[in-house]
Amino acid sequence: MAFLLLPFVGALEAAVAAVAGVAVVGIPVLAGLAVGESVFRPGINEDVTHPAPRVDIDDLQKKLDKSRERMAELEGQLVKSRERTAEHQRQLVKSREITAELQRQLVKSREITAELQRELDECMMAKPKLKVEFEVKVKLIMELELKINLQLEIEGTIRLELEECKVRKDELQRELEECREEKVKLQLKLEVCKVKKGELQRQLEDTRKAIWVLAKAIVAATKAYDAEKAKMMKELEELKSKQLRK
Repeated sequence: MAFLLLPFVGALEAAVAAVAGVAVVGIPVLAGLAVGESVFRPGINEDVTHPAPRVDIDDLQKKLDKSRERMAELEGQLVKSRERTAEHQRQLVKSREITAELQRQLVKSREITAELQRELDECMMAKPKLKVEFEVKVKLIMELELKINLQLEIEGTIRLELEECKVRKDELQRELEECREEKVKLQLKLEVCKVKKGELQRQLEDTRKAIWVLAKAIVAATKAYDAEKAKMMKELEELKSKQLRK
């Protein structure tokens, strides 16, 4: 926080130095009046101004706007990532249900196949239709196994995509938090700059008023000195005239 105040402290010191400079200049001027030198005359330019210190608020405002835009972009990406994650989770649940159903069918088919095999062994010669039914069941089992393997591959792919979405969501969440922190910092800097600018403007007005009062006092002192000088010169001339008469 200290490094943020350095520019404003420097500007404040410059303003104080300006006031001090006027005060210091006033001393030799008044001293000159004592030796008969007139420094200020009527018609002097009494409007003494100093340029107001410049505080770079626009740059901070631009950074704050960029931070807000980046935060909105990250929030949109985070919403999309959450939607994709939810969709993958629904697909994964559906895939697991299909896999479980296929596995139940496989168990049932194996049980039927075993039963048919026993019946086939007992009635091979008497019941040729059982052999055909057995071959059909074996073919069905093979098809179910292929479907299960394919479904497991799909399930693995969905898991990988789900993990990628979770990683991306975490990254977006971190970036969003960083943008929020940066936004807060920039807002604090902006508020500090506004406060310092107001303080410096008030100090500048006070300095102008002090210079105006000092200038009026010097002009008044100069007029009084000129009047006193004229009076003394007149008295000196009268004294010289009296001496010449003697």
